[in-house]
Amino acid sequence: CGNALRYPYEGLPEFKVVANIPYYITTPIIFRLIESRGNLISMTLTVQKEVAKRIAAQPGIKDYGVLSIMLQYYAIPELKFMIPKGAFRPVPKVDSAVVHLEIRKSPLVSVKDEKFFFRVVKTAFTQRRKTLANSLKSLSADIKDKIVHAGIDPQRRPGTLSIEEFAKLADVL
Repeated sequence: CGNALRYPYEGLPEFKVVANIPYYITTPIIFRLIESRGNLISMTLTVQKEVAKRIAAQPGIKDYGVLSIMLQYYAIPELKFMIPKGAFRPVPKVDSAVVHLEIRKSPLVSVKDEKFFFRVVKTAFTQRRKTLANSLKSLSADIKDKIVHAGIDPQRRPGTLSIEEFAKLADVL
């Protein structure tokens, strides 16, 4: 098959991916597949336990972040089960998990500009412990007013916003 990051998935008919992907390139492979999601039905992957938890995390959970939002925007994640490191030989240093991602027919929310939506999300989580007003001030001079206009408290932290709230915020900005 060759390199999974360079494979022309776009040329395939409908397909599913079931794989134990190399942990050191998990995120690039998942994003490459999401990028060419036109005919992708689902992914069932064995990944590092911490990555699986981040993929499936919801707002307010410490694992919730850019990866959670980017994947949940395009897919419905389900953490299937954990695999202890002792199940493998040689024994790795980390536990694993199987995660299933059912690709959505259309994104979870509608946004005016998808690239800008993801820019807002990434900017917010660059300084995840700061308030939204502080973490997003590079995006607008009157950021507090715009956050309020989106119906969100500017003192909230990025990890507490739902994908829908990030979408509203990006559209207002």
